[in-house]
Amino acid sequence: MSSSSPAAKPEQLEFYCWPWVGIIANAQNDNRGYWLNEFSKYNPLGVEILRDGAQVVVRFGDDLSGFKNAMEFEKSFQDQGYSKKEWMDRRASPGAGVYGWFAREDDYKSDGPVGNYLCTTGGLRTISDVIDEVIENRKKIASNLVDEIDSRNENMDGMQIKYSEETRKVHSIIKRALNEQEMLNFELESKRRELDSWSEELHKRESLIENERQKIEEEKKQRETENFLATVRELERDCAEMNKMKTEIEILKMECKFEETKHLGLGDGDCDDKVQQKMDQMKELLDLLQETIGGIDTLE
Repeated sequence: MSSSSPAAKPEQLEFYCWPWVGIIANAQNDNRGYWLNEFSKYNPLGVEILRDGAQVVVRFGDDLSGFKNAMEFEKSFQDQGYSKKEWMDRRASPGAGVYGWFAREDDYKSDGPVGNYLCTTGGLRTISDVIDEVIENRKKIASNLVDEIDSRNENMDGMQIKYSEETRKVHSIIKRALNEQEMLNFELESKRRELDSWSEELHKRESLIENERQKIEEEKKQRETENFLATVRELERDCAEMNKMKTEIEILKMECKFEETKHLGLGDGDCDDKVQQKMDQMKELLDLLQETIGGIDTLE
């Protein structure tokens, strides 16, 4: 009996460090027991403190269960906003927070203590490779059982009764093995769907964060524009008020001159005509200044 596996998703072809490893950055604690206890719910097999003391590696084993634990370990940091992406963005000034992620190909090929440790202790594999290997091992078990039947058939001449009993036993084992294989295929498919769901959720969260960031930037720009316009309007009002005060002062000056001119024009003859002409000019200028003040009041 055989079963075909669905084509692997692109994210299932991503290379991870194997045996599976988690990385903790900005650790600030070199006690192995502390980190084993801190992440005990992810069933780590061990912890290594690297030379610089600020980075820690967490080992999760080499099977599908270890892969799931490593993925959940990484997801816990993503949910808190302390994943590898945030570490790369804040590396120059990371603060007091602890960052963590599932070690991948770029970590394996990196320079420094992390890259050296990963290259020394393991290699790179995709989850699809591991799943295929599990399936292949199950097939080999079933094939070996069939081969065992064939081998026993060659040595059972004259022992038909015992042969029949053994055949029934072996067929029962084969049936049980194939049933287990079907169950495994079902579990593997469920894990594939779960991985797809994790990936989709991660993309949605990244999009939501980017949208919120753009919204905040737009609101900030709008507030700055409104504050600038309010400042301009206030300056315009101040200028108009100053112009009004200057005009009122000019009117007072003109009125004083106008009164002085009236007193000068009390005589007769040509002098009176010149004084009258000067008074008419001053009267026109006063009217013009008063109209200007009226226009300023309208603007306010």
